[in-house]
Amino acid sequence: KHLDHSDSNDFNTYDICYNLDILNIVDSVITNSTIKNDLLFHYSINYLTRNNNPDGNVEILQSFLNKSTHAENKKDITTIAEGIENLKAGNNFPNIELVDLNNKNLNISTIINKPTVIYFWSHRFNNHFKESHVKTKELSIKYPEVSFISINVDETGTSFCKDSASDKNAYSCENEFQFKNPKQTRLALAVYPITKTFILDSKNKIVNSNTNLFNVTFEEELLGLISKRSEERRV
Repeated sequence: KHLDHSDSNDFNTYDICYNLDILNIVDSVITNSTIKNDLLFHYSINYLTRNNNPDGNVEILQSFLNKSTHAENKKDITTIAEGIENLKAGNNFPNIELVDLNNKNLNISTIINKPTVIYFWSHRFNNHFKESHVKTKELSIKYPEVSFISINVDETGTSFCKDSASDKNAYSCENEFQFKNPKQTRLALAVYPITKTFILDSKNKIVNSNTNLFNVTFEEELLGLISKRSEERRV
């Protein structure tokens, strides 16, 4: 159906036209409201958080809101879309509230004083937890100019976070935090999928709001950030 009216012969799952077609078909073909709402939410959030091109976000959001009958999903998608708009490169990273492993509250801006990578993990994705911590341990040795901040997104106490990060897996607890308000902050930062990673400069400005520790270009991004900071220091 998409290729019947697409201007391009290339099949791109992140094309705005293709994703609007999917939402239209889900709406017209599926009669079970629970399944329909779940699929509308899935395809909409997938487009919003993965496409790295916000031009079509307004159209996707409006199409979703017109079709979904799930009030909470509508609220969540709207919050995510607003968050993505606020997380553009060059903007300040939101001064979110965190809880450290000693149950002390702090704002994230108080711990950002050099180029910083922020990544997330959940106990529901154990392999990602292990792989991301191994990766950042290697990167922190290779790039000591960069700070790596790990944030657990679950609505569990910090004791679980501490057990997972240290006792069970022998990882350092340095720079390990949790969201003070997990669901609200996950939505505001559009943390979907869990592999989403932020890169910030030393002044808390967003350099990339939608990268991944395991991208083939990730280290190139770090080198570019380090080089830029070195130039600024020389000026």
